[in-house]
Amino acid sequence: MSFTSNARGTHSNVKVVMNDRALQQALVMLGSAGENVLDNFLKLITKEQVAVMKKELKSKAGALANVRVPSPKGLPFSKSKNIYVKVADALKIHKMKKMEYKIHTGDSIVDAEQGVLGQRGGKIAHIVAKGMNPFKYGNLPPLVMSSTRWYKKTGVAGWVSTGMKMKRTHPGFKDTLDYIGLIEKRVRKEFESKVDSAIISAGVAAGFSPSESIGMGSGVGGTTSATTGGKGIMSARR
Repeated sequence: MSFTSNARGTHSNVKVVMNDRALQQALVMLGSAGENVLDNFLKLITKEQVAVMKKELKSKAGALANVRVPSPKGLPFSKSKNIYVKVADALKIHKMKKMEYKIHTGDSIVDAEQGVLGQRGGKIAHIVAKGMNPFKYGNLPPLVMSSTRWYKKTGVAGWVSTGMKMKRTHPGFKDTLDYIGLIEKRVRKEFESKVDSAIISAGVAAGFSPSESIGMGSGVGGTTSATTGGKGIMSARR
């Protein structure tokens, strides 16, 4: 049985879809101020949902969320975090253009496709989203860095690899979270339920009377579209 999911992605572009006639008419009346309101509205709800997802990711780490494995002597690694925490800390938004934002975990927008990496190059943004099948260990060094779970249990940052060599196979990763898909779904729901209020507020701010502003917002629909990237089963390791 495969643990991995082809359908899930690791980054997304969300943008306002201008396919509602009432919304288009309201924007004609409001001019650039209307687009600015929608841009800020999309940015706000996207940031809010990213913040919610950061908490959800960290909650999956449970008691390991605050564990930091110090750099062990003799190993070329810095401090280590739990995999969910590392993805949560890396999750961010980047403005592509007005009314369009990218959600990703890369160090920069250029790295959005691969997402945040583990210390040995593992594509952990993909692993958390889609899972990882079991694999046979390669040539292991005598000493390996402890996981956050093992470090919490033993207090030792570096551990001999004898046990791993005896097991021969990594168990894989099954406890996934479709964090990008959930953010997309929630952003769309929030936008659709509150876009009329955003237009009314924009009308008042632009100097229209309350009744005129309510008229602009009345019947306004609108939604967001999401272009999800990073789909497909990818190598979790280099």
